[in-house]
Amino acid sequence: MKKTIIYFSIILLTFSSCQKDENLPPNNNNVYITTLDYKLLDGGGVSLTGKIGNVELPIDYGFIISTIENDTYNSNSQAKFLTGIHNGDFTLDFKSNLREGITYYYNTITFKNGEYVYGNEKSFISNGSANPQIESVEPNKAHLGDTITINGKNFSKSPQVFFNTWSSEALIGNDTLIKCIVINKPEHNVEKLPFVELKVRSFTSNETIYDEFALHTPVVDSIRPYEAFPGDTITIYGNHFNRKSHGNRLIISQNTGTSAYPEVIKASQKELQFVIRRISTYEPSITIESQSQTIIAKKKFKHILPTISSISKNTVKYGEKLVVYGSNFPNKNSYTNDTLRYKLGSKQMSFFENYRDSLVIDMNSSFDYEGFIINGLSINFFGNDIKLDEKITLDENYVRASFNTDNIIGYGTINEDLYAVAYPYSFNDKYLIKFNKEVNNFEKLYPNDYLSKAPKGFNFSFHGTKFYSFNNNTGTLKFYSYDIFTNQENELEPFPGEQRFNPFMAVVGDYIYYGLGDTTIDGINDIWRYSINTNQWEFVLNLPEIETFDKAKVRPLSFSIDSKLYIGGGQNDFKPQLLDFWEIDTNTNLAAKKADLPITISQRIEGINIDGKGHFDYGGSTYIYDPSTNSWSIKPTGINFNGFNKHFLETENFVFSKEGNYIIKIKKSHFN
Repeated sequence: MKKTIIYFSIILLTFSSCQKDENLPPNNNNVYITTLDYKLLDGGGVSLTGKIGNVELPIDYGFIISTIENDTYNSNSQAKFLTGIHNGDFTLDFKSNLREGITYYYNTITFKNGEYVYGNEKSFISNGSANPQIESVEPNKAHLGDTITINGKNFSKSPQVFFNTWSSEALIGNDTLIKCIVINKPEHNVEKLPFVELKVRSFTSNETIYDEFALHTPVVDSIRPYEAFPGDTITIYGNHFNRKSHGNRLIISQNTGTSAYPEVIKASQKELQFVIRRISTYEPSITIESQSQTIIAKKKFKHILPTISSISKNTVKYGEKLVVYGSNFPNKNSYTNDTLRYKLGSKQMSFFENYRDSLVIDMNSSFDYEGFIINGLSINFFGNDIKLDEKITLDENYVRASFNTDNIIGYGTINEDLYAVAYPYSFNDKYLIKFNKEVNNFEKLYPNDYLSKAPKGFNFSFHGTKFYSFNNNTGTLKFYSYDIFTNQENELEPFPGEQRFNPFMAVVGDYIYYGLGDTTIDGINDIWRYSINTNQWEFVLNLPEIETFDKAKVRPLSFSIDSKLYIGGGQNDFKPQLLDFWEIDTNTNLAAKKADLPITISQRIEGINIDGKGHFDYGGSTYIYDPSTNSWSIKPTGINFNGFNKHFLETENFVFSKEGNYIIKIKKSHFN
């Protein structure tokens, strides 16, 4: 009986217990989780499989992985979860943060009743991670400096974003979302790269490139002011410029082959502002480097042209200032000659002060002018001619009328036309030139030809159409004539006198007078003449008072008036300078001493006969000898003639001379 009661009690207790469980609310008290297997994925990553059971309520469950054995029993390791009510097998893929060839330990994990529950740890050897996948970029077109959002997967725990090769630190970065700032290599660097690509690189160096993102392309609508002057502030209007000044670079090409790089002083998305320092083309193109792109703005602005309104006076003298008034005068030092030419009449302005609204011209006697009447002034700027047609009178006695680099070795007049033989660099390459009275300069008669038989040697004189000269290249002194029109050379009767240095040579009538000079150790006092008609030499006289070397007529002054030949002065090379002056009557061959020279002369000078008076220039003055009174007079000219044969042509109103590389035009009235 007792045994029966005990058995019944056990049955009753069991029934009572079962009845109680069926009445409990849903719970996860009996949840279990187990690690099953893994599968390596093609392209990188792993698929892990586990099993969970007795789940009655939504629960977090998944996998935890680590590179450290037994670390998967630690919730701080890398984990990935699912959420919900699920019983049975489940799978999760890990495609990021896995390095190839590394052993990873994995385990199932769930969270039950406030604590983590783990399955059993297993391991696999990784084949690496899958490449990141970009699904969208918002916005897909942006400016440098904008913040963009990148959506996708497999970005890893610490993704990097690259714009070209330049990394932008992620403001937010996880396996599926990145927020970052658009950057590129600094744009002012000349080696900068244009924007090419957006790239995401995962923690394990897996990469992907997104081709559908781009930077906004800058657009230029206008440039103001449209007509600009160096120093003006210029504004470029448009859109999509870099908002930082240093993120924009401007390049303005110069006509010299170089470029200007004006600094951007103010920048916004729709405006760029800079100060233009130089404009060397009329309608310059501006290259704008912004947003990692290059655009060229053509014919959007141009250099403002100058205007000329008036001048300060219409009559000027040397040493005075002539002020030209107007506006926007370009600086002469900022442009090449083919771009900017200031002219006073037909001549280039040589010296002036340059301001935006005025030009101050220094009327300097050492510069060349077109004449005593200057026909206005002009500016040729980028092919545009700006003129002021007002005549300017140069109230002076002489003017440097033209620039001439011919090395002239002899002059001759034929039918009031002046001819000369000259050479450029080599004394052997001689050519024939003729004086053009319209332009006050010499011009080549045969521009492409050198004279094959030009006058040889030294001491040239001209008569008719021929030059006469000496040559001792063979060791024997020979005398030649050279016809400038037939290019014929003839050897003439040799000079019978003693060979010498530093003589004089002059033409009087049909005779060439030659003599005096020195032998380097002694003076020579004889004078000879050559008859052009008979081709014969004859002795004329011995000039008095040449008893010693110190009295020798070395490089003397000479000129002729009618049948009278005048010779005086001489010496240099630290020898005493001579002042004695002589008249030789070529009809009687007699010499008479005249009034001493008013100045010592250290170079050979050939003077000129103007209205029956002898003239020569030296040291900034004109010296005039009047044979009727046997007296000298002096007129300052400011022209520093130091050489021979300077006065070479006399016309009705003017006398022309050559000083260095300048043709000098002198009013004949100056000599009266």
